[in-house]
Amino acid sequence: MRRISGVLVGLSLVVPCVVQAADSVATRGAALVLKVETFETARQKVLELTLSSGGEVRQAHSQVAEKGRRHGTVQLSVPAQKLEPLLTQLRGLGIPSGERTTTLERWSESEELARRAERSKGHQVRLNGLLGSGRRLRGSDVLYVEERLVRAENDEDMLRLQREKLLRATALSNVTVVLFEPPALPKANLTHPRRDLVLSWIPTVLTWAFWLIVAGATGWVVRWWRRQQRA
Repeated sequence: MRRISGVLVGLSLVVPCVVQAADSVATRGAALVLKVETFETARQKVLELTLSSGGEVRQAHSQVAEKGRRHGTVQLSVPAQKLEPLLTQLRGLGIPSGERTTTLERWSESEELARRAERSKGHQVRLNGLLGSGRRLRGSDVLYVEERLVRAENDEDMLRLQREKLLRATALSNVTVVLFEPPALPKANLTHPRRDLVLSWIPTVLTWAFWLIVAGATGWVVRWWRRQQRA
């Protein structure tokens, strides 16, 4: 009888949790690809935003590509209610070149686990009632009932643990952030053939202009001196 009363008390405490509405049971996630100016600066900012949102970084790695450009991935998890604010902040770290969000409904799975746990609990109540009914049972029958009772208790515990794990998973959102540095822009060709040709002729033109001025001035001086001699 003591076992029966204990089971009934446990049932009264657990059943409300089992049959509660689970219409919001869903697992959400996102993947974001960002083109950033400096990989290391953006990566540090992603870590800071994750911690400030109450999340954690699960994995991070980076690689160095040709010409020293870096790219890498940061995998993180945050509380589900912080997913949208975090994505808004992450988009501001660079130029988004790709984004995807996923929503996986887990309501039916959660309800199925709850129903199975409730059925297992009811089975335990019936088995306990059989043991405490006062009926004369053979020793082998008692052992069989007790074995089934232990198995039902283990099944219920396993089902409730699975449901709790599922609910904990829906409370978190996983985010994958891919960061990459764009390739360096090619240097502009600042050489202009026509301008270079003109510039190359400038010294020559100036030299010729100088000598023409000198020749003109010399001719004028010679003519002036001759006029003075004639006078």
